[in-house]
Amino acid sequence: MNLGALLPLQFIAAADMSQVYIVVGLLLGLALFLFIGSRSSTPSGPSGKVSIGGFRRQAKSAGLEKDQIKILEKAVKDQKIGNPVRLLTHAGLLNKVLRTLIDDVRQSSLGDSQKEALISEFFRIKTTLGNTRKVSSAPGSQIVGQGQTVTLYTRSKPPMESMVTANMESRLSLQVPKTPQGILVRYKVGEPIRVRFVRDTGKVFRFETKILEVTNVDGIDVILLEHVKQMEQVQLRRYPRKEINKPTYFQKVEILTEGKGRKEVKRAVVQKNRRFLGQVEDVSVGGCAIFSRTLLEKNTLVKITFDIGPQQTVNAFGKILHSRSRRPQGGIMHVAFTRVSKQNLNQIQSFIYGITGPDEY
Repeated sequence: MNLGALLPLQFIAAADMSQVYIVVGLLLGLALFLFIGSRSSTPSGPSGKVSIGGFRRQAKSAGLEKDQIKILEKAVKDQKIGNPVRLLTHAGLLNKVLRTLIDDVRQSSLGDSQKEALISEFFRIKTTLGNTRKVSSAPGSQIVGQGQTVTLYTRSKPPMESMVTANMESRLSLQVPKTPQGILVRYKVGEPIRVRFVRDTGKVFRFETKILEVTNVDGIDVILLEHVKQMEQVQLRRYPRKEINKPTYFQKVEILTEGKGRKEVKRAVVQKNRRFLGQVEDVSVGGCAIFSRTLLEKNTLVKITFDIGPQQTVNAFGKILHSRSRRPQGGIMHVAFTRVSKQNLNQIQSFIYGITGPDEY
Protein backbone atom coordinates (compact mmCIF):
# COMPACT_ATOMS: atom_id res chain seq x y z
CA MET A 1 0.00 0.00 0.00
CA ASN A 2 2.89 2.43 0.69
CA LEU A 3 5.33 3.97 -1.74
CA GLY A 4 8.16 1.83 -0.42
CA ALA A 5 6.36 -1.26 -1.69
CA LEU A 6 6.41 0.15 -5.20
CA LEU A 7 9.80 1.84 -5.13
CA PRO A 8 12.27 -0.02 -2.91
CA LEU A 9 15.09 2.49 -3.33
CA GLN A 10 14.89 5.36 -0.84
CA PHE A 11 17.22 8.25 -0.09
CA ILE A 12 16.38 8.32 3.60
CA ALA A 13 13.89 6.11 5.43
CA ALA A 14 12.55 8.25 8.28
CA ALA A 15 11.73 6.26 11.40
CA ASP A 16 8.55 7.83 12.79
CA MET A 17 4.83 7.13 13.22
CA SER A 18 3.68 9.07 10.14
CA GLN A 19 3.59 5.94 7.98
CA VAL A 20 1.39 4.20 10.54
CA TYR A 21 -1.08 7.10 10.47
CA ILE A 22 -1.11 7.04 6.65
CA VAL A 23 -1.89 3.31 6.56
CA VAL A 24 -4.64 3.69 9.18
CA GLY A 25 -6.06 6.65 7.26
CA LEU A 26 -6.03 4.63 4.04
CA LEU A 27 -7.93 1.76 5.67
CA LEU A 28 -10.52 4.14 7.08
CA GLY A 29 -10.82 5.92 3.76
CA LEU A 30 -11.22 2.63 1.91
CA ALA A 31 -13.92 1.48 4.31
CA LEU A 32 -15.79 4.78 3.90
CA PHE A 33 -15.40 4.69 0.12
CA LEU A 34 -16.78 1.14 -0.10
CA PHE A 35 -19.69 2.06 2.18
CA ILE A 36 -20.79 5.20 0.33
CA GLY A 37 -23.58 4.44 -2.08
CA SER A 38 -23.68 0.71 -1.32
CA ARG A 39 -27.22 0.89 0.12
CA SER A 40 -28.65 2.46 -3.03
CA SER A 41 -26.86 0.18 -5.50
CA THR A 42 -28.94 -2.04 -7.74
CA PRO A 43 -28.13 -5.20 -9.68
CA SER A 44 -26.81 -4.51 -13.15
CA GLY A 45 -27.34 -5.91 -16.59
CA PRO A 46 -30.50 -6.57 -18.58
CA SER A 47 -31.49 -9.59 -16.50
CA GLY A 48 -30.52 -8.02 -13.18
CA LYS A 49 -28.12 -10.90 -12.49
CA VAL A 50 -24.35 -10.75 -12.10
CA SER A 51 -22.07 -13.72 -11.48
CA ILE A 52 -20.18 -12.08 -8.64
CA GLY A 53 -18.87 -15.44 -7.42
CA GLY A 54 -17.29 -16.20 -10.79
CA PHE A 55 -15.96 -12.66 -11.00
CA ARG A 56 -14.30 -12.98 -7.59
CA ARG A 57 -12.60 -16.24 -8.53
CA GLN A 58 -11.25 -14.85 -11.80
CA ALA A 59 -10.16 -11.60 -10.14
CA LYS A 60 -8.28 -13.56 -7.49
CA SER A 61 -6.57 -15.74 -10.10
CA ALA A 62 -5.54 -12.55 -11.92
CA GLY A 63 -3.64 -11.48 -8.79
CA LEU A 64 -6.05 -8.98 -7.22
CA GLU A 65 -6.25 -8.69 -3.45
CA LYS A 66 -9.45 -8.91 -1.42
CA ASP A 67 -9.86 -5.15 -0.94
CA GLN A 68 -9.13 -4.51 -4.63
CA ILE A 69 -11.85 -6.99 -5.63
CA LYS A 70 -14.29 -5.18 -3.32
CA ILE A 71 -13.46 -1.89 -5.05
CA LEU A 72 -14.32 -3.37 -8.43
CA GLU A 73 -17.47 -5.02 -7.07
CA LYS A 74 -18.67 -1.63 -5.86
CA ALA A 75 -17.92 -0.15 -9.28
CA VAL A 76 -19.87 -2.96 -10.96
CA LYS A 77 -22.97 -2.10 -8.90
CA ASP A 78 -22.65 1.69 -8.93
CA GLN A 79 -21.85 1.95 -12.65
CA LYS A 80 -24.28 -0.82 -13.65
CA ILE A 81 -21.80 -3.00 -15.52
CA GLY A 82 -23.59 -6.01 -17.01
CA ASN A 83 -20.55 -8.27 -17.41
CA PRO A 84 -18.07 -7.66 -14.57
CA VAL A 85 -15.56 -10.18 -15.92
CA ARG A 86 -14.83 -7.79 -18.82
CA LEU A 87 -13.15 -5.48 -16.30
CA LEU A 88 -10.38 -8.06 -15.95
CA THR A 89 -9.63 -8.29 -19.67
CA HIS A 90 -10.85 -5.10 -21.35
CA ALA A 91 -8.37 -2.25 -20.76
CA GLY A 92 -10.66 0.43 -22.19
CA LEU A 93 -13.59 -0.51 -19.96
CA LEU A 94 -11.33 -0.66 -16.90
CA ASN A 95 -9.99 2.82 -17.72
CA LYS A 96 -13.53 4.19 -17.94
CA VAL A 97 -14.44 2.64 -14.59
CA LEU A 98 -11.26 3.90 -12.91
CA ARG A 99 -11.83 7.40 -14.28
CA THR A 100 -15.26 7.46 -12.59
CA LEU A 101 -13.82 6.08 -9.35
CA ILE A 102 -11.11 8.74 -9.33
CA ASP A 103 -13.67 11.49 -9.93
CA ASP A 104 -15.79 10.14 -7.04
CA VAL A 105 -12.80 10.18 -4.71
CA ARG A 106 -11.73 13.67 -5.79
CA GLN A 107 -15.22 15.00 -4.98
CA SER A 108 -15.49 13.16 -1.65
CA SER A 109 -14.94 14.62 1.82
CA LEU A 110 -11.84 12.48 2.46
CA GLY A 111 -8.55 14.13 3.35
CA ASP A 112 -5.99 14.77 0.62
CA SER A 113 -3.65 11.99 1.82
CA GLN A 114 -6.55 9.50 1.90
CA LYS A 115 -7.64 10.53 -1.59
CA GLU A 116 -4.17 10.03 -3.05
CA ALA A 117 -3.76 6.70 -1.23
CA LEU A 118 -7.07 5.42 -2.62
CA ILE A 119 -6.26 6.57 -6.15
CA SER A 120 -2.90 4.85 -5.84
CA GLU A 121 -4.78 1.66 -4.94
CA PHE A 122 -6.91 2.01 -8.09
CA PHE A 123 -3.73 2.15 -10.16
CA ARG A 124 -2.38 -0.93 -8.37
CA ILE A 125 -5.43 -2.75 -9.72
CA LYS A 126 -4.64 -1.48 -13.22
CA THR A 127 -0.99 -2.50 -12.95
CA THR A 128 -1.81 -5.98 -11.62
CA LEU A 129 -4.29 -6.68 -14.41
CA GLY A 130 -1.94 -5.21 -17.00
CA ASN A 131 0.87 -7.52 -15.89
CA THR A 132 -1.25 -10.56 -16.78
CA ARG A 133 -0.95 -9.63 -20.47
CA LYS A 134 2.77 -10.06 -21.15
CA VAL A 135 2.70 -10.36 -24.95
CA SER A 136 0.96 -8.15 -27.50
CA SER A 137 1.00 -7.88 -31.29
CA ALA A 138 3.38 -5.47 -33.06
CA PRO A 139 4.08 -4.31 -36.64
CA GLY A 140 6.04 -6.45 -39.11
CA SER A 141 9.81 -6.86 -39.26
CA GLN A 142 10.02 -4.09 -41.90
CA ILE A 143 10.31 -1.57 -39.02
CA VAL A 144 13.62 -3.02 -37.78
CA GLY A 145 16.31 -0.41 -38.38
CA GLN A 146 19.77 -0.83 -39.86
CA GLY A 147 22.37 -1.15 -37.11
CA GLN A 148 19.88 -2.70 -34.66
CA THR A 149 21.51 -5.25 -32.37
CA VAL A 150 19.60 -8.54 -32.26
CA THR A 151 19.88 -11.96 -30.62
CA LEU A 152 19.43 -15.07 -32.74
CA TYR A 153 17.97 -18.35 -31.43
CA THR A 154 18.07 -21.70 -33.26
CA ARG A 155 17.59 -25.28 -32.12
CA SER A 156 21.14 -26.35 -32.97
CA LYS A 157 23.13 -23.43 -31.57
CA PRO A 158 23.27 -21.27 -28.42
CA PRO A 159 21.90 -17.68 -28.59
CA MET A 160 24.17 -15.51 -30.72
CA GLU A 161 24.32 -11.72 -31.02
CA SER A 162 24.16 -10.13 -34.45
CA MET A 163 23.37 -6.80 -36.15
CA VAL A 164 21.00 -5.72 -38.92
CA THR A 165 23.04 -4.72 -41.99
CA ALA A 166 20.09 -3.90 -44.24
CA ASN A 167 16.29 -3.98 -44.27
CA MET A 168 15.12 -4.64 -47.81
CA GLU A 169 11.59 -4.84 -49.16
CA SER A 170 11.63 -8.62 -49.43
CA ARG A 171 14.11 -9.70 -46.76
CA LEU A 172 16.10 -8.75 -43.68
CA SER A 173 19.90 -8.91 -43.74
CA LEU A 174 21.85 -9.77 -40.58
CA GLN A 175 25.58 -10.07 -40.05
CA VAL A 176 26.71 -13.67 -39.52
CA PRO A 177 27.73 -14.01 -35.84
CA LYS A 178 31.19 -15.15 -34.81
CA THR A 179 32.34 -17.39 -31.97
CA PRO A 180 34.61 -15.92 -29.24
CA GLN A 181 37.50 -17.36 -31.30
CA GLY A 182 36.44 -15.27 -34.31
CA ILE A 183 35.04 -18.19 -36.34
CA LEU A 184 31.88 -17.62 -38.38
CA VAL A 185 28.85 -19.52 -37.07
CA ARG A 186 27.36 -21.79 -39.73
CA TYR A 187 23.62 -21.56 -40.37
CA LYS A 188 21.60 -23.72 -42.76
CA VAL A 189 19.30 -22.38 -45.45
CA GLY A 190 15.67 -23.09 -44.54
CA GLU A 191 16.48 -23.40 -40.84
CA PRO A 192 13.84 -21.90 -38.48
CA ILE A 193 15.20 -18.98 -36.45
CA ARG A 194 13.87 -16.64 -33.78
CA VAL A 195 15.00 -13.02 -33.59
CA ARG A 196 14.78 -10.87 -30.46
CA PHE A 197 15.77 -7.20 -30.04
CA VAL A 198 15.31 -4.22 -27.74
CA ARG A 199 14.62 -0.75 -29.15
CA ASP A 200 15.90 2.50 -27.63
CA THR A 201 12.51 2.99 -25.95
CA GLY A 202 13.08 -0.20 -23.94
CA LYS A 203 10.40 -2.14 -25.84
CA VAL A 204 11.27 -5.78 -26.50
CA PHE A 205 10.26 -7.44 -29.80
CA ARG A 206 10.60 -10.97 -31.14
CA PHE A 207 9.56 -12.92 -34.20
CA GLU A 208 10.09 -16.34 -35.75
CA THR A 209 11.07 -16.78 -39.39
CA LYS A 210 13.38 -18.88 -41.57
CA ILE A 211 16.78 -18.44 -43.21
CA LEU A 212 16.49 -17.75 -46.95
CA GLU A 213 20.18 -17.50 -47.79
CA VAL A 214 23.66 -17.27 -46.28
CA THR A 215 25.93 -15.18 -48.52
CA ASN A 216 28.55 -12.44 -48.74
CA VAL A 217 27.57 -8.87 -49.63
CA ASP A 218 30.26 -6.21 -50.10
CA GLY A 219 32.72 -8.29 -48.11
CA ILE A 220 30.34 -8.93 -45.20
CA ASP A 221 29.00 -12.40 -44.43
CA VAL A 222 25.25 -12.08 -43.93
CA ILE A 223 22.13 -14.12 -43.23
CA LEU A 224 19.06 -13.21 -45.27
CA LEU A 225 15.78 -13.77 -43.41
CA GLU A 226 12.21 -13.84 -44.58
CA HIS A 227 10.14 -10.88 -43.37
CA VAL A 228 7.15 -11.46 -41.06
CA LYS A 229 3.94 -9.44 -41.22
CA GLN A 230 3.59 -9.25 -37.46
CA MET A 231 6.01 -9.43 -34.54
CA GLU A 232 5.34 -9.88 -30.83
CA GLN A 233 6.03 -7.18 -28.27
CA VAL A 234 7.08 -8.60 -24.92
CA GLN A 235 6.57 -6.54 -21.78
CA LEU A 236 9.58 -7.29 -19.57
CA ARG A 237 9.28 -4.23 -17.38
CA ARG A 238 7.44 -4.44 -14.10
CA TYR A 239 5.62 -1.23 -14.98
CA PRO A 240 4.46 -0.02 -18.41
CA ARG A 241 6.36 2.85 -20.00
CA LYS A 242 4.99 5.60 -22.23
CA GLU A 243 6.65 8.16 -24.47
CA ILE A 244 6.13 11.74 -23.31
CA ASN A 245 8.74 14.12 -24.86
CA LYS A 246 8.58 16.91 -22.29
CA PRO A 247 11.33 19.40 -21.33
CA THR A 248 12.88 18.93 -17.92
CA TYR A 249 15.61 20.24 -15.70
CA PHE A 250 17.52 18.10 -13.26
CA GLN A 251 19.91 18.76 -10.39
CA LYS A 252 22.49 16.68 -8.59
CA VAL A 253 21.71 15.49 -5.07
CA GLU A 254 24.35 14.89 -2.40
CA ILE A 255 23.92 12.80 0.74
CA LEU A 256 25.49 14.60 3.70
CA THR A 257 26.29 12.91 7.00
CA GLU A 258 25.96 14.96 10.19
CA GLY A 259 26.86 13.89 13.72
CA LYS A 260 28.56 10.71 14.90
CA GLY A 261 27.55 7.39 16.35
CA ARG A 262 23.90 7.17 17.40
CA LYS A 263 23.45 10.84 16.59
CA GLU A 264 24.56 10.34 12.98
CA VAL A 265 21.96 11.66 10.54
CA LYS A 266 21.98 11.55 6.76
CA ARG A 267 20.10 14.05 4.65
CA ALA A 268 19.69 14.68 0.94
CA VAL A 269 20.81 18.10 -0.29
CA VAL A 270 19.88 19.35 -3.75
CA GLN A 271 22.56 21.39 -5.53
CA LYS A 272 20.32 24.38 -6.24
CA ASN A 273 23.06 26.51 -7.76
CA ARG A 274 23.26 24.40 -10.93
CA ARG A 275 20.50 23.01 -13.13
CA PHE A 276 20.87 20.88 -16.25
CA LEU A 277 18.38 20.96 -19.12
CA GLY A 278 17.04 17.89 -20.89
CA GLN A 279 14.04 16.15 -22.41
CA VAL A 280 12.05 13.37 -20.73
CA GLU A 281 11.56 10.90 -23.59
CA ASP A 282 9.51 8.30 -21.73
CA VAL A 283 8.26 7.67 -18.21
CA SER A 284 7.01 4.84 -16.01
CA VAL A 285 6.17 4.39 -12.35
CA GLY A 286 9.70 3.13 -11.80
CA GLY A 287 11.66 5.78 -13.69
CA CYS A 288 12.24 7.68 -16.90
CA ALA A 289 14.65 8.22 -19.78
CA ILE A 290 16.17 11.68 -20.20
CA PHE A 291 17.95 13.03 -23.26
CA SER A 292 20.47 15.74 -22.43
CA ARG A 293 23.65 17.26 -23.77
CA THR A 294 25.03 16.78 -20.26
CA LEU A 295 25.48 13.15 -19.22
CA LEU A 296 25.94 12.46 -15.52
CA GLU A 297 27.80 9.44 -14.20
CA LYS A 298 26.18 6.15 -13.23
CA ASN A 299 24.77 6.07 -9.65
CA THR A 300 24.51 9.89 -9.50
CA LEU A 301 21.49 10.96 -7.43
CA VAL A 302 19.29 13.61 -9.05
CA LYS A 303 16.15 15.63 -8.58
CA ILE A 304 13.98 15.81 -11.72
CA THR A 305 11.25 18.35 -12.50
CA PHE A 306 8.96 18.20 -15.54
CA ASP A 307 5.37 18.99 -16.54
CA ILE A 308 3.19 16.00 -17.36
CA GLY A 309 0.14 18.12 -18.21
CA PRO A 310 -1.37 21.59 -17.69
CA GLN A 311 -0.78 22.58 -14.06
CA GLN A 312 0.66 19.11 -13.42
CA THR A 313 4.30 19.45 -12.42
CA VAL A 314 6.10 16.31 -11.30
CA ASN A 315 9.01 16.44 -8.87
CA ALA A 316 10.90 13.19 -8.36
CA PHE A 317 14.18 12.01 -6.93
CA GLY A 318 16.10 9.35 -8.82
CA LYS A 319 19.32 7.49 -9.43
CA ILE A 320 21.05 7.21 -12.80
CA LEU A 321 21.28 3.53 -13.75
CA HIS A 322 23.28 4.02 -16.94
CA SER A 323 23.94 6.49 -19.75
CA ARG A 324 24.30 6.01 -23.51
CA SER A 325 25.89 8.58 -25.82
CA ARG A 326 24.21 9.80 -28.99
CA ARG A 327 25.89 11.47 -31.91
CA PRO A 328 26.80 14.24 -32.46
CA GLN A 329 26.57 15.15 -28.77
CA GLY A 330 24.71 14.32 -25.58
CA GLY A 331 22.86 11.09 -24.95
CA ILE A 332 20.23 9.20 -22.98
CA MET A 333 20.24 8.68 -19.21
CA HIS A 334 18.01 5.99 -17.70
CA VAL A 335 16.86 7.03 -14.24
CA ALA A 336 15.24 4.88 -11.54
CA PHE A 337 12.92 6.85 -9.26
CA THR A 338 13.90 6.62 -5.61
CA ARG A 339 11.34 8.94 -4.04
CA VAL A 340 8.10 10.28 -5.50
CA SER A 341 5.05 11.59 -3.63
CA LYS A 342 1.80 9.67 -4.08
CA GLN A 343 0.26 12.71 -5.77
CA ASN A 344 3.06 12.87 -8.35
CA LEU A 345 2.99 9.11 -8.76
CA ASN A 346 -0.74 9.20 -9.43
CA GLN A 347 -0.25 11.93 -12.04
CA ILE A 348 2.34 9.76 -13.79
CA GLN A 349 0.08 6.72 -13.78
CA SER A 350 -2.91 8.72 -15.01
CA PHE A 351 -0.83 9.78 -18.00
CA ILE A 352 0.62 6.32 -18.68
CA TYR A 353 -2.77 4.61 -18.62
CA GLY A 354 -4.47 7.36 -20.63
CA ILE A 355 -6.89 8.24 -17.83
CA THR A 356 -5.80 11.89 -17.54
CA GLY A 357 -2.89 13.88 -18.86
CA PRO A 358 -1.65 15.62 -22.05
CA ASP A 359 -3.49 13.24 -24.41
CA GLU A 360 -6.85 14.48 -23.10
CA TYR A 361 -6.27 18.20 -23.59
